[in-house]
Amino acid sequence: MSKILSADAIQAYRNDGFVSPLRVLSGEKVRSCRSELEAFEAKHGQVFSENREKSGDSLTGSYRFKSHLLMKWLSDLVFHPHILDVVEDLIGPDLLCWTTHWFVKEAHTPHYVSWHQDSNYWGLDTDRLVSVWLAL
Repeated sequence: MSKILSADAIQAYRNDGFVSPLRVLSGEKVRSCRSELEAFEAKHGQVFSENREKSGDSLTGSYRFKSHLLMKWLSDLVFHPHILDVVEDLIGPDLLCWTTHWFVKEAHTPHYVSWHQDSNYWGLDTDRLVSVWLAL
């Protein structure tokens, strides 16, 4: 039995490869996370942004990947019960966070990430995986 998603939402994921939009965080939690990210970006962003003009991203260095291992607030977000419940509804209870990855795209900028399938280049031998995209 699913915890969060309806049977229709789960079937849509199986048919289409995604399900959205889902509200899994309160407005207060989103504001708190965004504040944490902006504080980190203000303090460290320029150190890692040699290619900002090209990427549009202020966090282009090593802090963009697996940063949940370094930032407690992000680790807490990754393991937020509502997020885990949605993922569990889709692929079952045996879960692992492979990585976190930032795409910082400010409003009214021309930067984008094209539609793609992560599993094509991750080199994994299973289709039991989910990418969780959160807008802060």
